[in-house]
Amino acid sequence: MRASITVICFLLTLTLFGQVNDGDAFFNGNYDKVFIQKNKVRQIIVETYTNEVKSLLTHFEFDNNGLLTKQTVADTSGKKVNDYLFTYNRHGDQIERKNIAYDLNKTYVASFNKVYIGSKLVQETSSELPSLTTHIYDEIGKKIKSTIFLTADTSTSARRVSVYTYDPEGKLTVIEERFTENNWSAPVYAGNTRFIYNAAGNITEVTREGKANYLLGYDTDGLLKSKTTVMPAGFNKLRMVEKYSYRFWK
Repeated sequence: MRASITVICFLLTLTLFGQVNDGDAFFNGNYDKVFIQKNKVRQIIVETYTNEVKSLLTHFEFDNNGLLTKQTVADTSGKKVNDYLFTYNRHGDQIERKNIAYDLNKTYVASFNKVYIGSKLVQETSSELPSLTTHIYDEIGKKIKSTIFLTADTSTSARRVSVYTYDPEGKLTVIEERFTENNWSAPVYAGNTRFIYNAAGNITEVTREGKANYLLGYDTDGLLKSKTTVMPAGFNKLRMVEKYSYRFWK
């Protein structure tokens, strides 16, 4: 059972670096904080449906600066399952996440170390994993490459490299991934992620090789209203839909 859950989580994992303001981006701190602040978003309520049956309810609470301060996950009866509390540095990046697990009566704390050159995040580590992530930017500040070293010793570590491609307007269009076992092995292609935009510049479709794909719907203000997960072959009987609603600061 645990193996099946692990596989599904791997298929669903999606990091868009602020390209989509969805539940995954909020939790990981990769959402567009300026957009949330500009739209005066105070709370986002996400209802998750699995095969048309409501399976989860999540509340995200934001401060006046667009920073996520609290995430509450409840079951379909409204009973709290988890609370997450978030702390940020002066750059607005997440440096601590506290998880209060009510069913287990335990509290877990994850810390994140960030290194910057100017305002650009160039290196990050987490207390949860032994990996090190580095980022490289072009001359105008766009992220063009990220490398995840899977162990602390970067001289011998296996690594996963993501290369970012943008269109002439600066929108991210492709993330290509390659895996290298060590410093002496050749990189192996590990798939890509492609983004399709509507006329307003919002991502409406995300396609990924061998993983879950996504269909995204928005309101006229560009706020995400729905996210449909399209599972790959072998998992296509599983259909997941997230419905988003909003409350705002006055």
